[in-house]
Amino acid sequence: VDLARSNQISPDSLKVFAVNSWKSLSALFGEPLTVDIDKDLLDAINRSIDDLNKLGSTKKTTQEAVETLNSCCKRLQNNRLLWSDWIRLSKLKSAKDGQDFIDPVKTIADNVLRHPQFHEDVKQIITGVFGCAGDALQDYDLYKKEHGLMDFTDQETRVLDMAINNDPFKSSLRGRIQMLMVDE
Repeated sequence: VDLARSNQISPDSLKVFAVNSWKSLSALFGEPLTVDIDKDLLDAINRSIDDLNKLGSTKKTTQEAVETLNSCCKRLQNNRLLWSDWIRLSKLKSAKDGQDFIDPVKTIADNVLRHPQFHEDVKQIITGVFGCAGDALQDYDLYKKEHGLMDFTDQETRVLDMAINNDPFKSSLRGRIQMLMVDE
């Protein structure tokens, strides 16, 4: 809000920024997947758990991987797998003898940026933040107008606006002032 005010960005412009921000960010994510990635991940986790349990490795790294897989499996079954869990699964490690069983989970989890719900969540955050900022700008301006108030940013931006757009103001200063700088 402070940056928008000091750069004279209107609430309507913020809405456009939200759309543009989402478009550019979603392009980096790639197209959302059309498969049920949650089901694919759950299936891969279950297979990995079974295979690692059959392996019977007592190595610490493998046991930690099994614990992580079990924990994520329970949360995924309850539809509560966090995006940070997806990232953790994409970086999951096991001892050398169990790594091949974990790789399918890592491959699926590595597609988190293409998860349709991830796209929706990020889009909602972006539009929410820009929308909230726009609403705050409008409400604050209304409050100041109703109470006859002006703050420091208003002083700076209004003088700058007059120096750029107000011909009588510019004319009155032209003969008296060589340079006008608006700063705190």
